[in-house]
Amino acid sequence: MNQPNNRSNKKGSGFGGLEELKVSTANKKMAAPKNKKTRHSAKEQPSNNGVASNESNRFFSVRLSRQLNVKRYPVIATICLLQKRDDIVSLLKQAQQNPSSLPIRLTSYLKMEGLLSNDTLTDKAKQVLTTGKMPISERGLYHIWYSDNDPLLGTRALLIQRDNAFKEPKHKILYKGRDAAQSAFAISLQDNNPKTLAVKFSGSEKNTSNRLTSEDIISISPEVICGATDNKTLNLTWELTLDSSSITLEGPLNILSGHDLKQASRVDFEYQQNEYLSKAPAIFSSLAIHLGGHWQQQIKRASVPFPLTKQHQGMLSQFSLNNYPEFKMETQYGHFDHVNIQHLPVEPIQEEASQWHLAWLERYHASSFKETVSAEADQRSWLAQPALKQYKLVPLSGNDLIGTLSKEKNPHAYWHCAAINDLTPSLSSIAALPLTLIDKEPVDIKQLIKKLSLDKPCTQFIYSDRYIRTNRQQSLLKVIAQPLSSSDITIFTELGDAEALTGKCPEQWNIESFSKRADNHDRYWIFKSNDHITAWKCTVSLDFLISKDSAYYAHGYPTFTPIVIEQLPEYLQRALAHNTLEVTA
Repeated sequence: MNQPNNRSNKKGSGFGGLEELKVSTANKKMAAPKNKKTRHSAKEQPSNNGVASNESNRFFSVRLSRQLNVKRYPVIATICLLQKRDDIVSLLKQAQQNPSSLPIRLTSYLKMEGLLSNDTLTDKAKQVLTTGKMPISERGLYHIWYSDNDPLLGTRALLIQRDNAFKEPKHKILYKGRDAAQSAFAISLQDNNPKTLAVKFSGSEKNTSNRLTSEDIISISPEVICGATDNKTLNLTWELTLDSSSITLEGPLNILSGHDLKQASRVDFEYQQNEYLSKAPAIFSSLAIHLGGHWQQQIKRASVPFPLTKQHQGMLSQFSLNNYPEFKMETQYGHFDHVNIQHLPVEPIQEEASQWHLAWLERYHASSFKETVSAEADQRSWLAQPALKQYKLVPLSGNDLIGTLSKEKNPHAYWHCAAINDLTPSLSSIAALPLTLIDKEPVDIKQLIKKLSLDKPCTQFIYSDRYIRTNRQQSLLKVIAQPLSSSDITIFTELGDAEALTGKCPEQWNIESFSKRADNHDRYWIFKSNDHITAWKCTVSLDFLISKDSAYYAHGYPTFTPIVIEQLPEYLQRALAHNTLEVTA
């Protein structure tokens, strides 16, 4: 059978109709927005690395783009391509059913083509039956657009145009013979990494359907390669997710037209193909290095430095870097002018995991006061995230939690945690711990007294405050003393306030006065039980309580600090001198 390599009988430009190519391109561009939407958005897909529920609706994607230089070369070559051959398929079906029914000449032809062996179909024949296409070789002159030794694409055929007749090109020859056959311009799709992107292959004007995909071109074996006759720049966009990779090329190319192919017409070239997923880890590694960290391919996460969490606060709760500003980046596959990342899965660098833990605790507790049960559950849930499992961080509570927080840098978190500790008996031991009330939070006075007295029956209560002069302060003192009505109560205050207070307090109260001195400026609360004396110094006077709707609320952040007898002013020590019990602190 004749192979389609006789070009002299073909008329016209040899491009298969330039106008038809333009119409085909226009139709593709009309559908482009839909395709681009799919191509340029992070695809919804199951995670490969056990992302927790708070990450389930966020998918990692990277978009890299830059310019791609391309050149057109006149090439004398033999091209092997798949062509639809219904006649061969019919012969093979007949040979499969009844080989002896074929004429001898047809049997000889099938054997010559490697389709038949000992009256049995070869693997090649079975593939032809499956695809309906036969590998056919043709030799001629072609004008091929190649990528120009690109770091990612290499030298790859992008668009192939047949010349209208076989002739020697009148251009400077770059390679010839063996040099041409062994050059980067030679293409073989038998390789694991195909080098051709041919998406448009020009045919005769009569064959308007001759548009081949990259799978249709098996090989390009050049014999003569001439110098480039044109060069252009295309836009290259590379989209990556954890399990997909897509390359897009767009831009204008000049297509030869006219009877002698000496005219050039601009055609918008567009190509999109899913490939290069094997190169994705190198890109992810470059991303992590750009961020100051490194890529963990096994778990598909980037270990990034702690300072990034301050600029992108969502990282602490979602373990995902999103809305990072566009940047430029060098990679082993070239320089990219525009890099965009969305929802990059991240984790702490090994030695900084505890910093992430502390930062999350500070942010979590700074927002509002949390109940003990919910605070413990939320912290354990955060520590159970896949991004943290390998670090084996231990939940912090009680004194361990308070000790890690900075009262100066994040006072809200500190006092909220102190309140959790102070208001939760299971978090405290017999020893008194600092206690802080939270601004605008409700205060249960009975529970407060119970905490300050270490939940022991109080036999004597001593309160010392230089100023108890306003009606509000005097009323609050009575409210505070109500849970202690069965105790002996002694009040120390300045002489003038003592006189005013005497007539307004219960008769059983003991009112003691003192003159203003440096050692009686602070406020002291002392609780005596049968076996303990617990003493506290408070940062504010009784004004820390505000009454509203029959309830009491804290004003500011009043703090109670436990002290020992030796730290009490002398007048209070003398008041306790007859008592041999040890003050608990």
